[in-house]
Amino acid sequence: MRAYKQFIFETNDLVHVKDNEYRINFISDNKFQKIYGQIYMSVTLEKDEITLNRLEPHDFFIAGHNIELESYKGIPIVSQKEKFKIDFLNKMGGFDE
Repeated sequence: MRAYKQFIFETNDLVHVKDNEYRINFISDNKFQKIYGQIYMSVTLEKDEITLNRLEPHDFFIAGHNIELESYKGIPIVSQKEKFKIDFLNKMGGFDE
């Protein structure tokens, strides 16, 4: 996955959220973002420690960890809801770059 390669090898977009909380945004393709949203990791920085708070889109990553994901029209899906979103966006021209 491109986000993993970016996390390991490239500089990331670090956004200050509040106090010592930060959000690291990852690159994802247009279709994935429209179905699931931006891929990001929420972290807390304290002294010499980095604590992972959350990885988003949470439902996608948790489902992908527990089950083998199906794909529909080249996009990994967790439930029938994503099939509906894909079909809807295709009909509305929402996947045009």
